[in-house]
Amino acid sequence: MKLKDLFEIRVPSLGYASNHEVVKNYSGGNLDLSYKGLYSLDGCPEHVTGHFKCAYATLPTLKGGPQTVDGDYICYNNNLMTLDGAASHVGGSFICHGNPIKTLEGIPKFIGGDFSCQDSHLVSLEGIHEQLLQIGGSFDVRGNHIRSHVLGLTLIKGLVEISTD
Repeated sequence: MKLKDLFEIRVPSLGYASNHEVVKNYSGGNLDLSYKGLYSLDGCPEHVTGHFKCAYATLPTLKGGPQTVDGDYICYNNNLMTLDGAASHVGGSFICHGNPIKTLEGIPKFIGGDFSCQDSHLVSLEGIHEQLLQIGGSFDVRGNHIRSHVLGLTLIKGLVEISTD
């Protein structure tokens, strides 16, 4: 369901508001679009000044979502195969676990906190140091069957800890 399709639908946590109205009236702070049955982020603001959350939707892609998120970017438990369309700059943590992600293509270039992509379908981290340039915390990919290119993580500026199987 696209944001604009929800205009007249009752959303219990928001009364008679809708995701479309939430996005349309967004004036800063956190933006939570979780549990709304979304399949598209079209219409989202370019910049979210707080946390951005779109968990437990049916999103196949992050295209149309914000390109800068000052807080955490949380998109776990969707149908994401890649991170294509994700924000390029995330001030907090980026959490995308529980998706059938096969590649980290589209990972943010700058993550101020941790990166978590547990229990996905990753097998390689090829080119990770060319995609993720800086991180301010840990890189957690436990629950994946990564077989190659792990050493590329050592070239990422600011990386504090690596967690993998």
